[in-house]
Formats: sequence, C-alpha cells, structure tokens
Amino acid sequence: MLTMSPYLIFNGEAAEALAFYQSVFGGQVNLTRFSEFDPGSTQADFIMHGQLETAGFTLMVSDNPGGDTDPVSARVTICIWGDEPDRGRDWFSALAVGGEVGLDFGPQVWGDYYGDVTDRYGVKWGVNVSAPTS
Repeated sequence: MLTMSPYLIFNGEAAEALAFYQSVFGGQVNLTRFSEFDPGSTQADFIMHGQLETAGFTLMVSDNPGGDTDPVSARVTICIWGDEPDRGRDWFSALAVGGEVGLDFGPQVWGDYYGDVTDRYGVKWGVNVSAPTS
C-alpha cells in the first residue's frame, strides 16, 4: 500500500507552523532538527523533517536551509473534506486566525459547506463538508 501526504517547505518556520497545525487538528508531532546530524550547522535549529499524525492524515514539513523557498500558496492548496460540518467549521475557523479568508465557510450551490482560507504561514486550505442530513 502507498499513501500520499502534503509536505510543506518553510524558511525557518516549520516547527512553529507544525505546532500551530497540531493546535488545530490535534495529533502527535515528531521533529528531526538539522542539529541531530550536524551540531555545528548555522541552521542547527531548523527542521530537517517534521511530521504530524492526526485525524486520519499525515502532514509533513521541513525548513529550507537556503531560506529561498517560494511562497507555499503559489504551489498548493490542501483540501479537507468529509461529513462533519461542526468539525470542518472549527478547523476552518482555527486556520483563519491570523490568516486571510478567501471564501467564508458556509452553504454552497452544490449543497455542501465550503470555505477557503490562507493561513498565517501562507498555506492555502479548502474545507468542504457534506451538509447535515435531517
């Protein structure tokens, strides 16, 4: 079996971003810093590999030691979907703190609830959940 996970690259903010995502989604964080392999590195505190195992998915992060990463928002949108409107709304609201809402989370013409937001780290998220059934 193969799986796929988003892997986000930051310019020295990977640990901070992963802690934020853990506060939104819960789960377990594992971090490997460059210092574990090169204690004398000028980027010793940068994250070589970070991983958040949560809510049925894995989110991975790293810092680019060169510090010249393009904005994440120019390359990817992470889509969350399912059938839990309250949880989707909560996650959307948490991701929006310090970020910029593109489309408010709410009922859409296709019958689901959807919203999109760029979080405080420049990562774009789309949250789509099925409308509750009565």
